[in-house]
Amino acid sequence: IALDQDGGMGGLSVIEASSGEDLPTISTLPTKTGYIFGGYYTQKNGAGTQYITASGASAAQYPESGGPTILYAKWTAITYSIKYNANGGSGTMANSSHTYGVAKNLTANGFSKTGYSFAGWATSTTGAVKYSNSQSVSNLSTTNGAVVNLYAVWSINSYTISVTSQDSTKGDVIGGGAYQYNSTITIGATPNIGYSLLYWIKYDNGTETIIYTNKQQIVVPAHNNLSYVAVFGQAIDGVNVSATYGGMVSMIGDEFDSLADSDTITLVATVCVVGYEFSH
Repeated sequence: IALDQDGGMGGLSVIEASSGEDLPTISTLPTKTGYIFGGYYTQKNGAGTQYITASGASAAQYPESGGPTILYAKWTAITYSIKYNANGGSGTMANSSHTYGVAKNLTANGFSKTGYSFAGWATSTTGAVKYSNSQSVSNLSTTNGAVVNLYAVWSINSYTISVTSQDSTKGDVIGGGAYQYNSTITIGATPNIGYSLLYWIKYDNGTETIIYTNKQQIVVPAHNNLSYVAVFGQAIDGVNVSATYGGMVSMIGDEFDSLADSDTITLVATVCVVGYEFSH
């Protein structure tokens, strides 16, 4: 009896059978990558009568007459599952089931990561992208019941920080542009001669904040809705104060000799002569 491996490799090509007796046990069985051997049958794909089991034992006696002269190997494709790993992202995804020899799309990515974009799937936590989102794949494993792990690959995003001057004739600004998420940048304002920075107006997702410090260190957020506007005002050369007889006056305030509009200083009057008091 000829044994047709039907795409398999190895094993015997011919066996001898005796009428009315079990077929001989086969110790050397064929193999086929990605498939499970299921015995020998009188027709292809496991159709007809089985004469040899998957283990190589006899499944039926050879008939007295009219017995088969060729038997065909039966093959069953193995199945495996793919596990999707967030790899630093968040969310959940169910495993997908796959059959060897059958192309099937990967499940569309369902994970997310703040400040990052999904780039594809890798076969290790630090590997490069091997499969794109929803890519058609096949034969990722040759082991029946195996679990294939795929890991999300994340690409860091860049976001635009807008930094402008309310009036460029009064001063200029530095630090605006596109920067990677979570990086730290510094912005600043340089007033023109005769002007000084009054304050920054910060707009963050619709929220407005006034900031009086010139240089600002900013941690880049995961959105493009952050902007700073520098407001400049005319500088004042200085403030002179004096007191009439009976006391003295002092000024409290940083750099009060180069003030700008809306800056605040404090005047303190102190009585120095007995019989006098502060008037105005």
